[in-house]
Amino acid sequence: MRGGGIPFFEVTPTEVKVAAVGYANAKKREMISWAMGAHPEANWPMYKKNGAMLVSEAQAEHMADAIAAIYAGIKGNSFQQMLALRQ
Repeated sequence: MRGGGIPFFEVTPTEVKVAAVGYANAKKREMISWAMGAHPEANWPMYKKNGAMLVSEAQAEHMADAIAAIYAGIKGNSFQQMLALRQ
């Protein structure tokens, strides 16, 4: 598929979870933990509570899902076929 001349690749929620943590029933917290481990340099939304810095799951889940969607898209057959054709 193409959007404005730029190729894009659809992924399902299951593909996103499997690409990140390896199974389809991953919980929000697992996805966030995976993404934070894979990309600690990202600007994760944090807040302070009782002197401890905690991640804001409500905000971080969207970042985690976006990162995992990129990983899923890169692993997909359509993307891999496109890469093979360009080489």
